[in-house]
Amino acid sequence: MEGVSQQVGEVREQLAGAMDVVLDDLRQKWRELSGGPSVTEGLKRFVAAVDWSERWIQGLLAFHCLLLIFVVAFRRLPGVHAAVFFGIMPVVYFAERINALAATHWRSFSSQNYFDSQGIFTSALLSAPLLFIMLLILFHYLFATSALLIRMKRKELEYKAREAARQARGERRAGGADGGGGNASRDAKKERLPPAAQPEVLLIRRAKEPSNGLWCFPGGSLELGESLVDCAVRETLEETGLQLRNAAQEGELFSDTLAFPSPVSSSDAMMRDPDGRLLFHYAIVNYAAVPEDPQQTPVPADDVDGAQWWPVAQLRGLKDLVLHCDRVAERAVRQYSVTH
Repeated sequence: MEGVSQQVGEVREQLAGAMDVVLDDLRQKWRELSGGPSVTEGLKRFVAAVDWSERWIQGLLAFHCLLLIFVVAFRRLPGVHAAVFFGIMPVVYFAERINALAATHWRSFSSQNYFDSQGIFTSALLSAPLLFIMLLILFHYLFATSALLIRMKRKELEYKAREAARQARGERRAGGADGGGGNASRDAKKERLPPAAQPEVLLIRRAKEPSNGLWCFPGGSLELGESLVDCAVRETLEETGLQLRNAAQEGELFSDTLAFPSPVSSSDAMMRDPDGRLLFHYAIVNYAAVPEDPQQTPVPADDVDGAQWWPVAQLRGLKDLVLHCDRVAERAVRQYSVTH
């Protein structure tokens, strides 16, 4: 973060120095004219003195308009903006020499000599429009870099918040393992699990927000017109490659033997940044299900970078587990009789 901020500051200083040179030149020329007529009167005289029907003047104005449209159209391409900016800069910087050169050869392209020693015409019709476009590019660049720094800082805060939450969960689990009461409570819950088998639950590790890097159940957003059961089957297949058993009967809400995915629990989850702003809000419905082929190896896909089976009895000590997944898995084992 500090290196990016330093580079942005250096670029700002370089651009500001170039702009100061141009602005000082314009201020000097205005001071030289301060003893004459008012700005409004001078502008009227200037407009009246110029023959706007001359082709080269019309071409110059058209060039400025096209360049402005080009800059606006390619505002999302910083490389194009940089090329335009640094291409314009020498023209503005050498405007005085361009004015002197044009004053020498004006008969070859103009009906009258607009190029006085003070360079008013050149400043008004060449430097000023180009300077405006340069300022537009500069302001857009500063806005884009500021927005980028804000996004980077927000990502940094989100990362720190996740790390703090993981550390807090680890401390709570360690405290529960050291305390007698914690052991008794956990052992009591283990005793209520079916004694004849070691049931396992399929977990995936998320590769993006929310819960990036944490283990949780396969799942995702419900599509319009899709049932909860169909959503559970589809998301599990997309994220792990496993096909869930789905022999749902018409009108049946759940299956004690998990012939089709059946509900276990429901809750909502709200995640906020360190400043308290809401980042995500989900209504979560957990379904229990079994795969058609329990021996098939899960393969992570979609927005998942890990997928594997975990013994339900070991979830309480699993690092980087989404909150309450262990309790939901234990509840599913107690609630349903799993047969293969």
